[in-house]
Amino acid sequence: MSIRIPGHYIFQAHPRTGSTAIEAALNGDASLKHHDWIDGPEPSICVVRNPFDVMVSWFLLNPEWDDFTTFILEYNHSDLIKDGLLFYHAPKCEYILKWENLRVELNKFLISIGLKEIELPRINITPNKRFFSRYYDFRSIAAMLSRFGEEMDHYGY
Repeated sequence: MSIRIPGHYIFQAHPRTGSTAIEAALNGDASLKHHDWIDGPEPSICVVRNPFDVMVSWFLLNPEWDDFTTFILEYNHSDLIKDGLLFYHAPKCEYILKWENLRVELNKFLISIGLKEIELPRINITPNKRFFSRYYDFRSIAAMLSRFGEEMDHYGY
């Protein structure tokens, strides 16, 4: 659901980072599920989220997996992971926002380019999810660091 706002910016979406809420706030429609890169002359922005949190959400949405550590090490669906990265658009984006502070960072960005603030709805929330740290043990933490450690370090997680 990457979105182009002509003359202003292109929002490059990553799964499980608030993109459905952003789309609903901008377009009034949260039905699209398209995460491909959109080219254009406008600057690109994207959102990153703590990878530990992303993987828990994605695991809970894929009940066919019964072992969390195996899921971390082997899951490769292209909607979530491309070229080994969770945040596959971020290396090409001019602005990177953090999900953990999304309402503030997004509105600060919008004001900086002359647009109005928006209110983000709380939609597309993973059901029955507890705080992400409750899902991890030493094996799953090691798996996360092995697979996504460089990306976590790069974005300050």
